[in-house]
Amino acid sequence: MEKIKYSQEIEQRHVTYFEENIVPKIEQLYEVENYIFKKTYTVKKIYTDKKTYSAKKRYNFKKNGLNDHRRFIYYCLKNYKLLAIGNVNGTYLSNESNIKKKHENAFKKYRIEEKKTLKKFYDYAEENYKAVIDRIEDDTEYKNLFEKAFGYSSFTTGSLFEFIKQSVVKKGGRVSEDRIEKIIDQYIKLFSPKFAKDELEDFTESMCEIKEEYKKVSGDSAEIKRLFLEREKKWNLYIDLLNYNGEILKNVWNPYALVLESGVKTCFYCNRHYITPLLSSDGRFRATLDHFLPKSKYPYFSMTLYNLVPSCTVCNSSLKGSKEFDFEDINPLEINLDSCFNFILELGISKNHQVELSIDKHFLGKNKKKEKSMDKMLKLFKIKEQYNLHQRDIEKILLKKYVYNENYLKDLEKKLKDKIENLDKVQSLNDEPLSKFKKDIEKGFSDSEEFKKIEEYLMR
Repeated sequence: MEKIKYSQEIEQRHVTYFEENIVPKIEQLYEVENYIFKKTYTVKKIYTDKKTYSAKKRYNFKKNGLNDHRRFIYYCLKNYKLLAIGNVNGTYLSNESNIKKKHENAFKKYRIEEKKTLKKFYDYAEENYKAVIDRIEDDTEYKNLFEKAFGYSSFTTGSLFEFIKQSVVKKGGRVSEDRIEKIIDQYIKLFSPKFAKDELEDFTESMCEIKEEYKKVSGDSAEIKRLFLEREKKWNLYIDLLNYNGEILKNVWNPYALVLESGVKTCFYCNRHYITPLLSSDGRFRATLDHFLPKSKYPYFSMTLYNLVPSCTVCNSSLKGSKEFDFEDINPLEINLDSCFNFILELGISKNHQVELSIDKHFLGKNKKKEKSMDKMLKLFKIKEQYNLHQRDIEKILLKKYVYNENYLKDLEKKLKDKIENLDKVQSLNDEPLSKFKKDIEKGFSDSEEFKKIEEYLMR
């Protein structure tokens, strides 16, 4: 629940991916529209000669929409680095006037429902852009074209082999004989540390045998993949947060690489579930990447780094689902949710307690809109209901607070000095589930009077 600031390396890798995979599609889209715009008078003549007055009015609307759209695509190209990162410190996503007021209307204005109408505009494009036309002929809405251009659906991981292969061969590239050796080297570098000395030699020999077997499969991509898959299963190879090596895999960029590089371990929304990824030959899991601003409404933000919130399946799919956030809502990548609210526990007569939530109005600047947004988020993700299931954890927290009281910890620190960490120190709230919950509950029983309540509670 702490705000994350992605490293400069993560941001650069995302920009590089954007440059190589998304900018060319946007450029192609702009050139098609640019060409059509030059043909305006030809199109206008057709409408003038053969259509009624009402049809002319409809054409003028679409002509203006085309003009707006062309300017918008040019804006995206000119500012593609901002669009790729969406830096939350005031440059793009958080500045509503930059996008919502200037461009959302233009985006809506040129939204054409009928694919035949959309096809007519693109039919005036040069032969070079037929590939673009083919990509859209089955689409019924303009937004689908934008979603394809920005390519979130192409931002995929694939198999463990594909993941490692991308460190050597660009996506869609051919695996040649010299490249197969480099891929084998990557496997050996990545997974050698997991083997004891007596196994390492066998593993290395097994991987190197692929070089000879490769010659027999004549470059068949399915067979090449099979050769690696056999070794992955035999040696139980997988990538997780513990063995991930960003230096070896620095050319790989996909959802797994993003979550692994970020080091985030728990859901940004609830801090209740682990989201640490694992990628193997026969199973995989990772955090889902929630689009804070929905890609259905803002397809041009579908690949913006700070619009992708690492979250658990419960929060993203089960609770949020199709519900939407917007510019005025609090983005967990933009602000520390930890500072926005507190867990409060009142000890009652029984041991069945109710955890309550308190929004920190002072931290939110007594801003009613922000308070409302925070309340919306807490209710949407059912934070109170989820944490009231942790009655057993509450007992453990209180017992720990009682046993490891402040005086005891100070005495322990004096005795052991630098040999142990201070038990109260937490590296990051994003590292461990329930960390904010534990911190708030312990903080709520810090003075002597509250401490007596814990003692009374534990003696029941």
